Amino acid sequence: MTIVDVVKRMFKQKAKTESLTENQLRWNYVGNEGLREKQENEITQVLEQYANEPSQRLYKYFMTEQERKQERSGTLYHEFYKGKWDEKTFWKEDSLLLRDDILHRTELVNILGGLICNYNYYGETEIDQEQWKIICKIASDTGGELEEVILELKPWVEENFKEHTVFTILGI
Repeated sequence: MTIVDVVKRMFKQKAKTESLTENQLRWNYVGNEGLREKQENEITQVLEQYANEPSQRLYKYFMTEQERKQERSGTLYHEFYKGKWDEKTFWKEDSLLLRDDILHRTELVNILGGLICNYNYYGETEIDQEQWKIICKIASDTGGELEEVILELKPWVEENFKEHTVFTILGI
């Protein structure tokens, strides 16, 4: 494996979890591993190549706020907000966003509406741990794309429940 292959692999992995500047990337891989000038030039070439390519998304169904801003993709999203909504903040960096068409296509909108008596498609809806367990069970029983959406959301929800008793869905 060449240094270019290593950098390509590393860049893809880091891009998924962190926003690294070119200098940070060089420090991590040139400073720490003592690569020579030739190898640093190869890294620069790879960085220039990847700088012109669209970034890889972290999720298949959900989107982070940072990705939404980068793609300038509008506001037709349901925001999954950690904890109880503060009644003033939207588009938080730690929120996940689900496009409205995915909410409908997977019929998650019907599950939320049927399960949660005060579900508000246009406003805020709090989901507690018991409701989340029922949503997971329905998704597992249903399978398909609905199950994929819920499985993709699951790590975020589990992380949320370590600090909060609910998460909030902010409608369109």
